[in-house]
This record gives sequence, C-alpha cells and structure tokens, in this order.
Amino acid sequence: MVESFKKTDKKDQIVVVADTGLMSKQNIKEFIEKEYEFIVGARIKSETEALKRQILPLKLNDGQSAALQKQEGQKLIFCYSAQRAKKDEYNRKHRVKELEIR
Repeated sequence: MVESFKKTDKKDQIVVVADTGLMSKQNIKEFIEKEYEFIVGARIKSETEALKRQILPLKLNDGQSAALQKQEGQKLIFCYSAQRAKKDEYNRKHRVKELEIR
C-alpha cells in the first residue's frame, strides 16, 4: 500500500503513522529495510524486559514525556497522562470485581 501511495502521489518522503494493532513485526522489519519513516503506537507490556526495567522506575508528571533508544535506530517515546492512569486504574479494579463475582 505504501509503495502504491508513493507512486500515485509522487511523494519523495512519507511518514506512516499506525496503531500498534495494525503493525506486525514483519511490517516494521520491512519499513526499516526500505528506510521508511514511521510512528507506531506501542504498549509497555510488549517491550523487552530490558526496556521495561528502564521505563517503569521513571516518575513522570502529568504531560511529561521521555524517550529511550531501541534497536535498529528506533526510538521509544512515551508520556504520562494522569487522566489515562486514572482510567486504567478504574478498569483494573472493575475487572477484579467482575472476577470476584464469578
């Protein structure tokens, strides 16, 4: 699809932006091989243990972000949202209550 878009629109440079659910490891590998620029959503739980050990101790304030270098020149950029943390905590507690009821 990206190749087709480049040919049709005659773009020299494009940046692909995708949700983590739309990008497989194979797609990312191909993007790197073809030297495409891309931004992909990620989940901490999907990262390597080494990266998790670097991320989890960080204490970011609401709206703060940080970046870590990954393999093959990739960079992991993440930010903290107090609102999202509150939502995630609610969802975890709700799931626990559902399991307790069963």
